[in-house]
Amino acid sequence: MKEKESKSIIVYCFGSYMNYMRRQYEI
Repeated sequence: MKEKESKSIIVYCFGSYMNYMRRQYEI
C-alpha cells in the first residue's frame, strides 16, 4: 500500500466518523 492511499483512507474514515457524530448530536 502506498502512503498517499493509506492517508486518504484515514481521512475518509475520519470524515465519515465526524458526520456520524454530527448526526448523533442533531437528534
